[in-house]
Amino acid sequence: MNNKVNIDADTLKFLYTKYKEFLVPVMVMIVSIILLIVFVVPQFLIFLSNIDTMKTENSKLSVLKNNLNIITSANDSILDSQLKITSAALPLTKDYTGILNALATSSRISGASLGTFEFQVGDVSQTQQNQSGFPFLKMTLNVGGDMKTINNFINSLSQTLPLSEITGVIINNDFSTINLSFYYKPVPANAISNNLPINAVSKEGFNLISKLSSFSNSSVSLPLYNASPSSRTNPF
Repeated sequence: MNNKVNIDADTLKFLYTKYKEFLVPVMVMIVSIILLIVFVVPQFLIFLSNIDTMKTENSKLSVLKNNLNIITSANDSILDSQLKITSAALPLTKDYTGILNALATSSRISGASLGTFEFQVGDVSQTQQNQSGFPFLKMTLNVGGDMKTINNFINSLSQTLPLSEITGVIINNDFSTINLSFYYKPVPANAISNNLPINAVSKEGFNLISKLSSFSNSSVSLPLYNASPSSRTNPF
């Protein structure tokens, strides 16, 4: 059974008159809530987003100002020498010419005779790395000489560029077999960015580079260190 409720104009007028003082505030409140949701809340969210954007841009501006200060105060001659030495110590790619030069220099200094050698390339699609994350190129080398000569060759090789590591030595009567790892350091594709801070070379870093410049086959001499007060620690 359906019960129908008929409300005519007089009834509506009566209800409106009776509850008028409540209806108006309720309607005003509903309209206010709608306006708040539609207009005020989005504008507030935009305001918060603008604050975050402003903080980010201010941070970028601070980095750019500091980078500009370091660049303008840097000595071009010192930077060029440092780049040449570090590039010789850790080449950007597999430096076969530098490796052969290091072997020839160590052979000349120690008096050892170089025999056959073999580069162990491995899987060309992958890069071999040591525990510190530096990629390296393996090499097996036969060197002629007695034990003292071989020892002098190894010591001399540890003082030549590019940087290398002896991973194994097999000593025989007339020659010895030495396993080597020569290191290099490619520059990552995303290493250069306007948003990254530039760190000036610290005094400790300069001392390390200066030590590398004294290696047997280094042809670069460093100017005197001239650190600015704003210099920060460099990874060297």
